[in-house]
Parts: sequence; structure tokens; C-alpha cells
Amino acid sequence: MNSLYKYIKQDAFYTDQLNSYATANVAYKDDLQDVQSQVSNVIEPTADALVPIAAELKSTFDQIDRLEHLLTQVIAPQIKDISTKLDKTEQLVRWEEKAINQGKRVDLWKGVDMGDKDQRRIFRASDYFDEGGRLKDA
Repeated sequence: MNSLYKYIKQDAFYTDQLNSYATANVAYKDDLQDVQSQVSNVIEPTADALVPIAAELKSTFDQIDRLEHLLTQVIAPQIKDISTKLDKTEQLVRWEEKAINQGKRVDLWKGVDMGDKDQRRIFRASDYFDEGGRLKDA
């Protein structure tokens, strides 16, 4: 009888444990359904909306990278070249002004032969005006 009582008590313990696990499983199942609902109702639509934005941002950053390359590789050297030309032009203008003040003849319309026109290191009036003083066509 003692072993029967022990068996019944043990059976009651395991039945309580089983009921406890079943209750916990129902709670876990409800939690999982809530999470699935949130994924379906919130996360997936948000992701659907964010994917095009992310693609657009990637495109924007690619354009920024191309602009940065353009600035550093193309425009910056051109700015440096123009700055050098302006400095050389200023030096030439000062030299011509000094020559004029000393009574020397200075031909402002004469071009300066410095080799290839694209490689000139100064600006000259003859580059922009004809001998009659009219603006040249580009």
C-alpha cells in the first residue's frame, strides 16, 4: 500500500508538472504568435519601405564618391593650374607696368609663345580680344 501511495503521489507530481509545462507551452505559443504578428504587421512592412530608401542612399553615396573623385582628381588640379596662371599673369602685368613706367614699349596684344596653347601658364589679352579690341568668339 505504501508503494501504491508513493506511486499515486509520484503520478500526481508528474501530472502537475505536465500541466505546468502545458500551461507554459501555451504561454510560449502565445508569445511566439505575438512575435510573428509583429514581424508580419510591423517589421516586414517597415523593411519593405526601407529597402528602396537604402538603395537610394547607396546610389547617393556612390554619387558623392564620384563627386569627391571629380573634385580631387579633376577640379582641384584645374584650380591649382588656374591659380598658377593667375600668379604668373600678375607677375607679367607687374613687369609690363614697370616697363611702361620706365618708358619702354610693351605690346599688350602680342601673344606669349610658351609652347602649346593649352599649356600656357599665363592669361593674355590676345587670348580673349582681337587686335581691334573686340571680344573673340569662343
